[in-house]
Amino acid sequence: MLTRRGFFKYATVIGAATLGAVPLAACSSGDGSASSSAAASGASDSSAASSAGQVESSGSSAAQSSEATGSSEASSAQGGTAKVLYLGQGSLRISTPEGKVIYVDPYAGDGYDLAADLILVTHGHFDHNALDKITLRNDGCQIITQDDALAGGEHQTFDLGYATIVAVQAGFNAYHDVSSCVGYVIELSNGVRVYASGDTSTTDEMRDGTLAAMDIDYAFWCSDGVYNMGNEEAAEAARMVGAKHNIPYHNAPTDSGEVFDPDAAANFDAPNALVVQPGEEITL
Repeated sequence: MLTRRGFFKYATVIGAATLGAVPLAACSSGDGSASSSAAASGASDSSAASSAGQVESSGSSAAQSSEATGSSEASSAQGGTAKVLYLGQGSLRISTPEGKVIYVDPYAGDGYDLAADLILVTHGHFDHNALDKITLRNDGCQIITQDDALAGGEHQTFDLGYATIVAVQAGFNAYHDVSSCVGYVIELSNGVRVYASGDTSTTDEMRDGTLAAMDIDYAFWCSDGVYNMGNEEAAEAARMVGAKHNIPYHNAPTDSGEVFDPDAAANFDAPNALVVQPGEEITL
């Protein structure tokens, strides 16, 4: 199981059986902001990638889907297929091999038609915690916000059985403080690891090898270049981390009114760059 233990001595692993002891919000409680929504003029990313994996179009109930081949791992013992749907801006929908549904930073897009089992929020800006978009929520669904992920001033690890969620550093710029922002590394039961950077510039954990040691399969990099790192800095961070696929997202400043910049994506010069358009789904 992926944990921060071995990387940082203060790592904390919270098992599914003990999640009730952690002050996490229950999905069934409804909507609203996951934390105080200190909306800065906009958190954004501008990154893009020349496709380093083959993306194949196929149908999807929420949007046109595409399948990336290359570094996927075998499906788990449950026999299901893991997928991630890019919704635009920093918003993702991950379907696990067991059929669980994880939303990350809900805000953009229309692909919220699958009932949620887990909602992850990286920080309190409005374009990352539009929880009211997720009206379908399964019993026992959990919401993990940056406050939960940073409980006690330490980055937490959550073992949910179907996935392990590792909170990692984010922020390090004038608009995003490391003490109130996180990214997430999500390890699925089939061993695939997905990194959602959240809003950030280069972090200490990118530089010191912490993220590289996690052997990430798919890394989503913010790169708007206004409120966070831009294409060049994000590409350099990608080189440090060494993920098998590097995907630009949140690459248009929020106040631009756009949720994706295809031109910026095409100029994302990271190794193993993979461009995923909003509404496209890749098989993990």
